[in-house]
Amino acid sequence: MKHRSSFFFLLSLCLLITIVGCSDLTSVKDVDASLNGEYAIPIVNTQARIVEIAESTSGNAVVRVDQDGKLTVFYTAPPVERLARDIFAPVEFTFPLFLVDTVAAIPFPVEVFPTNFQLDRATFSNVSLKWQFLTTLDENVTINVTIPELSKDGIVYSRDFALNYTGGAETILDTEFESLDTWEVSGNNNQVFVNYDARNEAGERIELDRVILNFDRLDFKYIEGFFGKEVQQVDGDVITVGVYSNWLSGGLWFENPKVRIDGENAFGFPVQAQFNSVEFTTVTGNTFQMTGDLIDSGVLFKHPALSEVGEVKLDTFFFNKDNSNIQGIFNEKVSRVAFDIEAIANPTDDPDITGFMTSDSYYKVVTNVELPLFGYANELKLTDTFDIDLEGYAALESAEFKLIMENDFPFDVRIQGFLMDENQNITDSLFRDQRYFLPAADIDPSTGISTSAGEETVLIPFDATKIDNVINASKVIFLIDLESLNNGEEPLWIYEDYALDLRMGAKIKLND
Repeated sequence: MKHRSSFFFLLSLCLLITIVGCSDLTSVKDVDASLNGEYAIPIVNTQARIVEIAESTSGNAVVRVDQDGKLTVFYTAPPVERLARDIFAPVEFTFPLFLVDTVAAIPFPVEVFPTNFQLDRATFSNVSLKWQFLTTLDENVTINVTIPELSKDGIVYSRDFALNYTGGAETILDTEFESLDTWEVSGNNNQVFVNYDARNEAGERIELDRVILNFDRLDFKYIEGFFGKEVQQVDGDVITVGVYSNWLSGGLWFENPKVRIDGENAFGFPVQAQFNSVEFTTVTGNTFQMTGDLIDSGVLFKHPALSEVGEVKLDTFFFNKDNSNIQGIFNEKVSRVAFDIEAIANPTDDPDITGFMTSDSYYKVVTNVELPLFGYANELKLTDTFDIDLEGYAALESAEFKLIMENDFPFDVRIQGFLMDENQNITDSLFRDQRYFLPAADIDPSTGISTSAGEETVLIPFDATKIDNVINASKVIFLIDLESLNNGEEPLWIYEDYALDLRMGAKIKLND
């Protein structure tokens, strides 16, 4: 079997591919004259394989080859990603916290978290605090401040301060900001408590006239607790499927099309992707909704346990012919797939689920349309066009086109070509009576792999009575019909080295 590249089958297969490699017609002035005033010039010479041109024809298409040489085409939507910073963005504090008693509760800012959030513990990141104390006593005052819920390396936060009286109506102490980076705060019904013990010179406990606590910001390296159920609308994904770009009519049946969902989850709590709808639009504008168990129940991604902080859990789910109606829909000639997705954190809303997130936590969902090239063609009709340039050949007396075709694929091919002028009028056809038949390659019945190429060479004369049809042509348009062997009763794989090779040249004769 000759391993040559081609364009036609690429069109039929699913990538559907704009033809490349058409050489410009060589001017008579640039060729060497042979005896009897005849010249040989190239017109079409296309050599391209699926793997080489798939990505250039569709920006979201990737062709993968397995270890046996079988081909699968992937159309991929942009990834949907949600970062920890999207759930909890650092809060910049611009207001002081006034303590109105010697034991004061400071509410944890649960409003920045999902509903029903309960803090168990958290680790600060780049957080600092400072104090301000004021007394109107005309004596020295000592102060001890403790925050029982705040600790580092097992040591509770405790600080001693002194208000040294120097005269005047009031004595004020403003401290510098103190770093709490990596300090751990524990939850106490979503509150932390500040206790201060102020003493006068006689050692008697007193209340200060003002105590202010200032945080510069609130940010965390790690948070643990119950994050509550939260539903986030995810921007709708749209996957453009270039399968039928050059399709005219007929069918291309994929035996096992799939929508593949790849998930990554570094959050330490369950995340579910709920598909409100998966809508397929066909080349004719019809729409179909996917149905199936995963549509009804959603996709629940794995998540790291409390003992797996920093790990990323990977998951893959498929909508396929066994769990959805995708096969029947896709073979209606789908051109795009649109997703309406909600991401649900803690979908069961179970408060007994203790979760976590770090500043680096994220989840990401990537959706693909996956087309294993395993199927058959059913009277599939395709088209593509080449430019030619014979303008100025007034001395052309006759021409003979030579078309060489080789076919490695398990599809019978029928070809017709039309010459078209610059006004898009058909001037002539390559074959007078019917399309030219190119047989499918021979197939080894035990493996389903082609063993030898079908090859045909045809000469197409244009004598003096039809030569103007050639001279006035600016394009050659090929119509291609493809039909699987045995009427498509048994689907076959398409392999990497399959190709259809097409070369066309002309032998022209000039007037004396």
